Amino acid sequence: MWLQAVLTADDLLHALHELTPTRIQLDDDDPARVLHLEPPAEVRFRDGEGALISTSATLQWDVVGIKVPVVLRSVEVLLIPSIEVDANGADLLALQARVERLDLSALPGFMEDKLRVRINQALESPSAFVRWGFTRTLDFHFHLPAKVQPVRDLRLSARWGALRVSEQGFAMAASFGFLADVEPPGAPAGSA
Repeated sequence: MWLQAVLTADDLLHALHELTPTRIQLDDDDPARVLHLEPPAEVRFRDGEGALISTSATLQWDVVGIKVPVVLRSVEVLLIPSIEVDANGADLLALQARVERLDLSALPGFMEDKLRVRINQALESPSAFVRWGFTRTLDFHFHLPAKVQPVRDLRLSARWGALRVSEQGFAMAASFGFLADVEPPGAPAGSA
């Protein structure tokens, strides 16, 4: 059995409006190096890649000894989804961000490229990924009524997932399985 969900551009735009403004720490050793992302203006999908988010931001970074916020009027962040497997063998949905373009019109072009590379290095750290253990979230265990014999517990569990990115959105599917546990004879109803 399969369950599929599709996240459209409007769905993601709405979710990101709920999550922003947000602050992303870019340096584990320097909590003052941060990127403040504002609510997005637009979301569009790149087939096979991810969601391109257009927004504005403020960057706090020590640039040539000057620690002032730099306003980025235009930033494009690519949100890249993937399926990972955790240490227990369970599938996770992982989301990585990568800055594709940023407008640092107040600074020379070579500084813009250097900062984009440094920001992306920070965002490539596994600790910067957002992860959702969807197989655990979609694991349901429930009792059948005592009037149903033999007494059983049913478990509907997500076994693994698949992901596809198209121009219409993120499509995520999870494969499910049923398992019925029969209680031993003489056990009180619902004791499992």
